[in-house]
Amino acid sequence: MKTYKLENSLDLKEVGVYPQIQEFSLSYPIKQKPYFYQGEDGRFDESIEFPVYKMMNKAKLTDLISNVPLVDNLMISSKCFKLFQNLKLPEYQIFPLKFEYKRNLIEDYLAFSIVKDIRFFNYISWEKSRFYKTLNYHKIIIEEYSLNSVDEVIKMQKEFRDSEFGLKTEIVLKYNNNYDIINFRRHPMSIGFICSELAKEEIQNAGLSGLDFVEISPELFIQK
Repeated sequence: MKTYKLENSLDLKEVGVYPQIQEFSLSYPIKQKPYFYQGEDGRFDESIEFPVYKMMNKAKLTDLISNVPLVDNLMISSKCFKLFQNLKLPEYQIFPLKFEYKRNLIEDYLAFSIVKDIRFFNYISWEKSRFYKTLNYHKIIIEEYSLNSVDEVIKMQKEFRDSEFGLKTEIVLKYNNNYDIINFRRHPMSIGFICSELAKEEIQNAGLSGLDFVEISPELFIQK
């Protein structure tokens, strides 16, 4: 069974321009601060109201939209969300989104957020993952480390924080079929949305647009 990174399409024939949304609309008042982040519990405040965004004129409407100001969410159409509901998903949140596109207000999109779960760290194969002390934005590798926990990773990052060194991570994950889509982007790791082969096939068979899939090497996503 194959595993994939779920990403925004970069094909300009499909999306028109990338990113498709880069700013907020000036035609609508911003009622709250425009940027939102998940709390320590991995959730967004249910009371937040996202601002109205503005899509680039050359962009095309797709089922997954690339949105620079939208952090830790997938911006998906209602059609895409309906398909997601038929997949095996961890706990998630959705929020209504609006955006201005060629002087029209589009309202049938959602911010789809997977609640960050500390248990996802159990997917890491610590014995196969590699960590490197680096210089010059990871261009020069100084030393290789074997770390055994997230706490060790955080500790080393803190040690390097005020120095010239950086910590490059090469995370190997254990395959897990409990869910069809997960979001592994959680400090101190940064991998992103990962989906199963079933999810990929369902999305492609439904003809959803704006999504791209990059197969994860078996060396980076091993069987249990």
